[in-house]
Amino acid sequence: MKKLSMDSYAKINLTLDVFPKKSKQDFHEIKSVMHKIALADEIEIQESKSFSIDCDAQIDPEYNLVKKAFELVQKIYSKKTPTVSVQIKKNIPIGSGLGGGSSNFATFVELYHELFQLGPVPDDLIRKSAEWGKDIPFFFITKSCALVEHFGEKITPLPFDFHNKKIFLYCPDLQHPTAEKYAQLKNFNTDYTDRFLQQPALSNVGNGFDEFFQTSPYQAISNIFPSVHITGSGSCFWGLEKKEFRNCETIETRFL
Repeated sequence: MKKLSMDSYAKINLTLDVFPKKSKQDFHEIKSVMHKIALADEIEIQESKSFSIDCDAQIDPEYNLVKKAFELVQKIYSKKTPTVSVQIKKNIPIGSGLGGGSSNFATFVELYHELFQLGPVPDDLIRKSAEWGKDIPFFFITKSCALVEHFGEKITPLPFDFHNKKIFLYCPDLQHPTAEKYAQLKNFNTDYTDRFLQQPALSNVGNGFDEFFQTSPYQAISNIFPSVHITGSGSCFWGLEKKEFRNCETIETRFL
């Protein structure tokens, strides 16, 4: 049976500005510069008699975004789609702010279209993917760097290229629910993104969630702020120089 594999790359936020909700029902609007990095999960799909996912990490199959991606593919093509078995090797820490699940969603869709020669991924599918993760559309673009706006689904590719620049990721073993951190955020209306766009250098980055470095459980690293930055709303943070932190997995990688 036909099969195909592809790397599913992570991202970091070079900048992230968060704005107050306009109403209780809305999401927070954001403005961010995202960049893909070389750290990647490995995904393989193979034509099969039934759909299945084999993942080496503990993710409830019902909530695995790859399953949601297949369901969206079925919906777009009126369920006249072959089924596949999926194997996922997770190298991107779960719940880290590195976009692993969203990247898996987009990578699966691209693999599926290539395996069955369905042509380019439809724009309608990419738009609908944001219902499952606001940053998913970012992972469909071919450029490594983009301006991400509104709720995360407005994507403008950027020409900035930090290709092969080495970075270090620090991933604490923490439960870090995104909704909870957004609810706790007080540092709104920052201008990190605008300043970066005016002067696109890695010395000119910042994230509104960096304020959490001053609070538990990040107090142990507050003395080195601002030389490292949260990615997304955390819990992973990144920097350009290798440092030693207790109770953190350190991952050396590079910009794509």
